[in-house]
Amino acid sequence: MINQITALESCWHISPEWGQTMPPHSVKMLEKVLLPISDLSGYCCGVLWERQQWIYAIVCQSETLYWEQCGFVRSGKQGAIAKLFSP
Repeated sequence: MINQITALESCWHISPEWGQTMPPHSVKMLEKVLLPISDLSGYCCGVLWERQQWIYAIVCQSETLYWEQCGFVRSGKQGAIAKLFSP
C-alpha cells in the first residue's frame, strides 16, 4: 500500500515551478495506443510527471510499460472497459 502523504509530497516537489503550466495529456485514460515494438498495442492506464514531461503507463500483454509521448502512437479508440464507465 502506498503511503498517501509521502506520495503527495513527492508529486508536490517534482511538479513544475509555480507560474508554469503543465502540458496537456496527449492520450486519454484507457485509450488504445500502438507501440513500435513488433506492432504491439496496449492501453494507457496512468501518467507520471517526470523530467519535465509526461510519462505514460501502458498496459501491454499483462506488463506495464512506461513510455514518453514520442514512444507510441494514439489510436483514438477507447478500450472496451472505458465504454462501461462513460456516461
